[in-house]
Amino acid sequence: MTGPAAVQSQQHLTTFREVSLQNAAAIRAVRTPASSRPAALRSARCNWLPSRLFVADASIPRRPRTSDQDVKARSLSRRRVSVTTSATASSGGFFDNRIPPPPEDPADKQPAQKPAEKEATQATQATEATAKKSTGRLQQLLQPLSDPVANSRLLALCFAQTLCSVATLIHDTYLPVYLQDVLGMSNQKIGNLQAIAQFLSNASKSLSGTIADIISPARMVIFGTLLTTLNKPMFAASGYVFATFGTTATLYWITAGKVFDRMSKGIREAPSKALIGDLSQQSGDSPTAAFSLRQALGTFGALVGSAIAGIAFNLSGRNYILTFALSAIPAAAALLITTAAFGNKSATAEAKEKSKAVAVAEGETGQNKKLSFLEKAKALKGAVGPAYWEALVVVCLLYFARFDASFITLRAKTVMAKSQLPLLTSTMMLTTTLLAAPAGIRAKSSLKARNNVLLLGFLAMIGADLAFALIGSVPGMFLGATLVGVHMALTHGVSLAMVSSYIPTTSVPGIGRITGTCWSFTDFVFGIILAYSNSVAGKFADITVQQGRGNIGCFFGGIGATVLSGLALIIFAKFFHLGKEDYVQSSGKPSKNRSSSSSSSSPGATLRYSALSPLHNCYHRHLLGPRVCRPFVYPTERRLGNRPAAGICQFVRAAAMTAGTDAPAKAFASPSNETSNMYKKLQNGSDVRGIAITGVEGENVNLPPTAAFNIGCGFAEWLSKRLGKSVNDLKISVGQDPRLSGPLLSSAIVAGLASRGAQVVQFGLATTPAMYMSCILEGHVNDGAIMITASHLPFNRNGFKFFTKEGGLEKKDITEVLQQAAASASAQMGEGQQQSYSDAAHVLQTALRVDPGRVPEANFMPVYSAHMQKLLKEGVNHPDHYDTPLKGFHFLVDAGNGGGGFFATDVLAPLGADITGSQFLDPDGMFPNHIPNPEDKRAMQSATEAVKRHSPDLAIVFDTDVDRSAVVASDGEPINSNRYIALMAAVTLRKYPGTTIVTDSVTSNGLTQFIKDQGGKHFRYKRGYKNVISKGIELNDQGEETNLMMETSGHGAMKENYFLDDGAYSALQIIIETAKQRVEGGKSITADLLGKLHEPLEASEFRLKLQTEDFKSEGDHILHGFHEWVKAGADGASGWALEKENFEGYRVNVDEGEGKQGWLLLRASLHDPLLVLNVESDTTGGMRGIVDKVSSFFGASDYKVDSSQLEDLH
Repeated sequence: MTGPAAVQSQQHLTTFREVSLQNAAAIRAVRTPASSRPAALRSARCNWLPSRLFVADASIPRRPRTSDQDVKARSLSRRRVSVTTSATASSGGFFDNRIPPPPEDPADKQPAQKPAEKEATQATQATEATAKKSTGRLQQLLQPLSDPVANSRLLALCFAQTLCSVATLIHDTYLPVYLQDVLGMSNQKIGNLQAIAQFLSNASKSLSGTIADIISPARMVIFGTLLTTLNKPMFAASGYVFATFGTTATLYWITAGKVFDRMSKGIREAPSKALIGDLSQQSGDSPTAAFSLRQALGTFGALVGSAIAGIAFNLSGRNYILTFALSAIPAAAALLITTAAFGNKSATAEAKEKSKAVAVAEGETGQNKKLSFLEKAKALKGAVGPAYWEALVVVCLLYFARFDASFITLRAKTVMAKSQLPLLTSTMMLTTTLLAAPAGIRAKSSLKARNNVLLLGFLAMIGADLAFALIGSVPGMFLGATLVGVHMALTHGVSLAMVSSYIPTTSVPGIGRITGTCWSFTDFVFGIILAYSNSVAGKFADITVQQGRGNIGCFFGGIGATVLSGLALIIFAKFFHLGKEDYVQSSGKPSKNRSSSSSSSSPGATLRYSALSPLHNCYHRHLLGPRVCRPFVYPTERRLGNRPAAGICQFVRAAAMTAGTDAPAKAFASPSNETSNMYKKLQNGSDVRGIAITGVEGENVNLPPTAAFNIGCGFAEWLSKRLGKSVNDLKISVGQDPRLSGPLLSSAIVAGLASRGAQVVQFGLATTPAMYMSCILEGHVNDGAIMITASHLPFNRNGFKFFTKEGGLEKKDITEVLQQAAASASAQMGEGQQQSYSDAAHVLQTALRVDPGRVPEANFMPVYSAHMQKLLKEGVNHPDHYDTPLKGFHFLVDAGNGGGGFFATDVLAPLGADITGSQFLDPDGMFPNHIPNPEDKRAMQSATEAVKRHSPDLAIVFDTDVDRSAVVASDGEPINSNRYIALMAAVTLRKYPGTTIVTDSVTSNGLTQFIKDQGGKHFRYKRGYKNVISKGIELNDQGEETNLMMETSGHGAMKENYFLDDGAYSALQIIIETAKQRVEGGKSITADLLGKLHEPLEASEFRLKLQTEDFKSEGDHILHGFHEWVKAGADGASGWALEKENFEGYRVNVDEGEGKQGWLLLRASLHDPLLVLNVESDTTGGMRGIVDKVSSFFGASDYKVDSSQLEDLH
């Protein structure tokens, strides 16, 4: 590529490089503590994003047809470049930010060593390497967070919990034996006591988490630890209560102590988990290793506590009370550590400053409202997505299998001496301590690794239950205890981290922080499950005890619950949301969804969690750098159905193409009347259309990301009112055609929908008919769907089509949606977000805060393709090869680089068809070969030439979003417009004899006669496919059977197909009829049917521009004058007669003698300042005579219209 195009392309790439570098620097800066951040960034709110990201000069030239040189250039330009959070990025490319090494100092060079010295040096280095490796492993275990300050606080929190576990196990090791042997409690009563204590523990978690959101998680942890310290002496005091008040009072006292103990743990539990999430976010790391370290140290504390209990119990002469008294010492130490780590006011102030800095960068200032528990609980449903609920189900089933360890103690005491019981507990704890942290490190490496670790833990639990139930010996008890330890190590911390991955740690707009509330609810559910689990386990145990087999019944119940938990994990991971990536790896290894170029040999080059968004599922696993294509060309190697890169990558990749959007975006954000007018101007009948990117001189952007965001908000609100459902209960699918602006607008509208609480399924590349089918196909029923497309319009245009299960939205519905969008913009401004809402930064920030569980990705096109295959098989019903009904047929598809390529590769080919010669199947938003438009002469000519080269049985031409189509016969004759309607009418009338067929107003007289000859009725209505379809629905409602509604543009809808204008479905009907004709031994469908269609000898369309701003009124004025002129005799024209029914403009029939009939139609354009004149004649020169008469009409009056086209016909 040479010349001006090369210079312009290089300018675009240079601009993109600068923009991406600024973006990466800004994101790194936000991760930097506020005190260390540059003053400009410290003071910034949402404008930390470089303004040039949205105002770069990006005039995009139209790409010419592909040449060999372009292919080579494009392949080079498609290299993915990575922007990392480290200063040591991968070498080369546009984003080489590495700091060059300092020049080598000759003084630093060492003299050459002698052989003996060299061997000694190598031996020393080997020893040091081994020691360093061991130290590195220990450091990896004890430093799960990369931020030293955050890691030190995490360690303090974990060590404090270790001491609390020591204190609890000192009294809990012998408490079940004390209750049964001294106080005479049964298995059932012990189980009920544990159930009550556990339930109240989790009830306290519910309150503590919400309170922690309002005040501080650290304060709640300190308060809970204080209560734990005060609680421990109660167990030692039970000896005095027993001696003074007797057994019954002691039972109540112990029950109160146990409840107090569990409640104090509950008060610190939810805040401590929230605190771990906060510290992980502050450090930018995955919480998996942190939770696993917490579990390892906590279990180690339990191990130490159990050992201390055993030693104290034996040394004190089996004195329960003295053993219980020792528990107060480690509890007091835990209180001291917690207070020292989190009670420091300066440290707390620093942490608050960091949180405030992040909140400022995210635009969350002023949103942390202090709401009641009930208000925050209501907000919980919309704040978490389906992945959270799936994880909750898995862990709940797992917890049902984890009844209290008291049952293990009671089982073991039947085969072991009481003095040996602490060894059993120690075995469990030691195993968990050794394996928990390594398991967490392994589980955080990938999603698959996490699930495998959990499944191994489930197997260990099943083995443990079998050992306790079936092996009634001391070795059997130790084997079971070991396996329980393995199970806890592999599952406890990892399962909590899995749940944590789907809990937001940032403020929710309008609600504030709800991290603690989420954990409160989670732990409350766990408490209910554990309470019920202990109660059921007690019942099962008593049943087998009565049978003389010991308490083994509870272990068999545990096996069943574990199996269910494992099955749930497998099903959710394979078919639902737990199978999607939920965090970016921090191990330095790229995940399967990230390009290998995103990692580096440098440990610092890994993209870790961003401080901008701990909700890391969708938006942080992709690169920050754009895919640099020749100028901003959509990658043509991506096939339909393959998900384009999501989230932040979309914004950066497409942002430069929204050049000049700053002014329009600000206007969209304004609450003035101008805002409403600008949204109103986006309406195009029953669609939304606008200019989404620059690239065409004189066409300014009027559909920026901010508008798409607000339209998403508006559609969510409109759909909620229409269906009578809460927005949080709505499920909406979003798809896009290959246009350049599609990824950017998709991210923006998804962010708008999700910001209102709706769940959004992102389909990526899709077709308009497929989006509607996502509302009605079994198993995929969504409440609404949005298709991002501008049909056949140029590359810089885009828009939205909206659907519910009732069909596409009507014009009045679109008006209401846009009114809601304008209201959304005004409301945002009312919240004082003028700066962030004036450009795409607000949309980007909102997208980054969206809960990934509520915006899952799905590939719906295979589902739609399978549906089409099924229809085709049933339609042909081939007697010899039902599953390959197209075997022996040759079909050619011209998708024009739009979305129709799937029809060849995923529908026709699998059914046996030869698709050789199919062209332009790869999506390319620049449409380099021809506009995908069945009405376009160049498109039809291209398909015709392909037919002549490859001689298929039939060729199909689609528009961009596949809601229109046309065909080319085997002889190369194009079949579109009237001819296509006639062909579809003939096929329809064979299935539904006598049915009515609705068309638009410009169809020919020959088509009317053709439909009558085929036994049907023709109802000619208005232009506009939505008008035609709506009229067909209306006629059906009135009792007039209407099975086909079709416009000359190629939009065709059938009653049997939900009144959906589906270009692929129309083509499918032609293909089915072609196959059936061959099976029945008939002629070619096109030759057989279209041979009876009479077509005009002359035909033309004239588009006359109205020369006034008030073009609608002027158009109505002219049409009224034309009507009166024709009624008055049309200046003596003979044979002119107005059509009896005129639904738009005026159609005049012209008797041309000898049975020949011409006609003309003068109407106003639906959307443009034009009058459209359609003329047909059956005689040579007849069209000129008609046009001359109409020209005289315009010349005799002072109408504000340019009718020069009519005069030029001469």
